[in-house]
Amino acid sequence: MALISYQPFWSAFSGNYLKYDEGPAWGYWFWDTPWAYSLWGSAILLLIAIYVWASVPFGIRFSNLTHRGILTNGPYRYTKHPAYVSKNLSWWMISMPFMVSGSADEALRHSLLLLLVNFIYFMRARTEERHLSWDPDYVAYARYIEQRGLFAFIGRYFPLLRFKPGSLFNTGGQPDRRSQVRPAVSGLATDS
Repeated sequence: MALISYQPFWSAFSGNYLKYDEGPAWGYWFWDTPWAYSLWGSAILLLIAIYVWASVPFGIRFSNLTHRGILTNGPYRYTKHPAYVSKNLSWWMISMPFMVSGSADEALRHSLLLLLVNFIYFMRARTEERHLSWDPDYVAYARYIEQRGLFAFIGRYFPLLRFKPGSLFNTGGQPDRRSQVRPAVSGLATDS
C-alpha cells in the first residue's frame, strides 16, 4: 500500500480516483476578509516551510525506501514524520474539501477522499517505521518520541497506534525481539 504514494503510481492513482480538490481554492473563500486570508495563507506557508525543513537535512541521501541514517534534530525532535504531518495538514488547508463543495454530499465525498490520502501516508510512515525498527538507534528514537513528542498524547489514548518494533500496529501479544534491544544512543533530546 505504501508504494502507491510513489511516482509513477501516485499520479495515475490520485489523478483518476482521489479528486478531493475540485472547486475553488482556499483563497476564493477568504478573498473578501484580508485578515483571514493572511492568517490562513500564513498557516499554509508555515506548514510548507516545516515540510522543507524536514526534507532538506536528508540532502542527497534522501530516500524513503532505504535506511540512510536517523535524524533526531530539527523538526524530528518533535515528531517522527514532520514532513508527512505538515504535507497532509497543508493539503487540508489548501483544498478545504469540507467548504469548496457545492453540496453536503460532495463535501463529505471530498473529505473522505482526502482522509484516504492521509491514510495512505499514515501506512507509508508505519511501513517505514517497521523497516527502520531493525536499527536499535531508531527504536530508541521512536521510544523517546512516543514519550515526549508533539503527538505523544495520541498513543496514550489509542494504544494500537503506539510504536511496536517490527509491527505496523501495537496489537499486544508477545514483544518483538527488536523491542528488547538496548539502545546504543542516549541524550536524544540534546542532538542539534
